[in-house]
Amino acid sequence: MKLFEDNKSIIADNNDFTYVVQTTHQEKRDLPRGIHVTNCINCHFTCHDNCAYANDDEKINCCAMNDGYCTICPDRCFWQQHANTPYIFTYNLVEETKTYSEMKNKYEEASGKILSQEQVLDQMGEELNEMVDTIEDMMIVVRDCNTRLAAIALRPNPLSLVEHIDLMIENEKMTKKKGWYERVQTLHRFRKRAMVTNEVEHFHREAKNLGMIGKKIQNKRTVFKRFKDLFGW
Repeated sequence: MKLFEDNKSIIADNNDFTYVVQTTHQEKRDLPRGIHVTNCINCHFTCHDNCAYANDDEKINCCAMNDGYCTICPDRCFWQQHANTPYIFTYNLVEETKTYSEMKNKYEEASGKILSQEQVLDQMGEELNEMVDTIEDMMIVVRDCNTRLAAIALRPNPLSLVEHIDLMIENEKMTKKKGWYERVQTLHRFRKRAMVTNEVEHFHREAKNLGMIGKKIQNKRTVFKRFKDLFGW
């Protein structure tokens, strides 16, 4: 979004303004004989890439299943919607060159009206905010679960913010739901800021132990503020 903000005047004079984005492309990769997998027929997703069960009638026993439903594919489908196939689905990051006019047309088709440059940027901002909302909701759930586990002594040493984020990154990479790459990039930014926060808290603890705390006490702010507030975007 910063790219478009910084190049408003150029875009105004040139609808063929180009930019490069990274997108995820799904591909089918053939497997050698004797290797069995569990693929979701509905989601077109590899749920287990080296499964012991070759017979589709036994897929309920695959380790990806729990109570008859898959724990891996995006729609968490019933076990009978899974099959052993001679291929797996893989995901690769590909750089694509796109034009501003293509993006503008996409938003205009979705809204059903002609949009100005400012309105296009507003639409992009709304998408960005929706992604941040999703990530914040995920972080709140993980945090609350961790707090609950600590309260009932099932996890005596609660996860740190960085560990929370690491778990979320791994989950995104594993499930690969639509928009996962953008969410992972955002989570990495959260992680960097969380690491700085950890260092600051460590410094304050050490300073307090040495009797070096100053008179001015700043109000604590949550790491998980809006995206623009947090990173200045």
